[in-house]
Amino acid sequence: MADPGTSRSTNRVILAVVVVVSLVAGAAVVFGDRGAGSGTASTPTSTTTPGDGATPMPRPAETSMSWFDHAFGVEQYDFVMDELSCDSLDEIITVDLCGVAATDRGDFMLVGSESYWDPRETDNDGVSYIPFQLSAHVMRDSPRRAVGVLDGYDEKAHTANVARLDLYSARLAGSEVLILHKHLTDDGADAYSFWDSLQILSMSPSGAPQVVATYDGARLKVARDGDAIVLSSLRYRSSATGDTSPWYTNLRLVPSERPDGSWDESPSSSGREVVDGAGMRLLDSYTFPATRRGTRDEPIEA
Repeated sequence: MADPGTSRSTNRVILAVVVVVSLVAGAAVVFGDRGAGSGTASTPTSTTTPGDGATPMPRPAETSMSWFDHAFGVEQYDFVMDELSCDSLDEIITVDLCGVAATDRGDFMLVGSESYWDPRETDNDGVSYIPFQLSAHVMRDSPRRAVGVLDGYDEKAHTANVARLDLYSARLAGSEVLILHKHLTDDGADAYSFWDSLQILSMSPSGAPQVVATYDGARLKVARDGDAIVLSSLRYRSSATGDTSPWYTNLRLVPSERPDGSWDESPSSSGREVVDGAGMRLLDSYTFPATRRGTRDEPIEA
């Protein structure tokens, strides 16, 4: 008869191996490996751990690059509807972007539209800009309507760079957040010719939508990993010599324990690039008009 102690030890080892394999398999959906070439999806084999011996460094997430405010200095819109719905909105007005987030504190809807612009109207540098208006809405009664409570604005230079604005929803701890990701459509384009942007909106404890994280970066990619949002951005290397494999800034974003509904980030760097959109649901997309001239644009805030 086998020794019971030996059997129990063997079973514990087998269980540990199964758990490790399961964790690595789950993380593989989100992160690719360091061996990927620039702009090429890599074989996802890495875990989300920053590295051996590394510890998380939580700090408040960046919000200074927000496209949104609640100053109400622009024209406001309410939409009469029974519940927040992009289909109901289509019966009222044509928009370029729409999505609804369901949360345990109530739902909110994000709407975006390209505003009027003329390519012949340029600034002092001869550049024309494409304006894009955004607004976040919640439901109110008497009468039943979607009320705009947060306004946003973004723009992109009318250049040869083709950029798209993706609207995702991601479910964290039972509630959805909305993620706006503006990025180049061509992964093979010069990553430093355009700054990708990210905006994350969630419902605050008071029941009002708020911006909880904002980032810019080169070839910025975003995904959901469990109850966290993870992102990667191409990072400048400290030396032009030696290993020329891509290196990335990595951030892990989670809701904080503070009562204001703010989020925390944990920064690191690695050879892992996030698989864009993994673990999230794409609600809508909008592509900015582009010119056909030229092959490269200088990076600008647009």
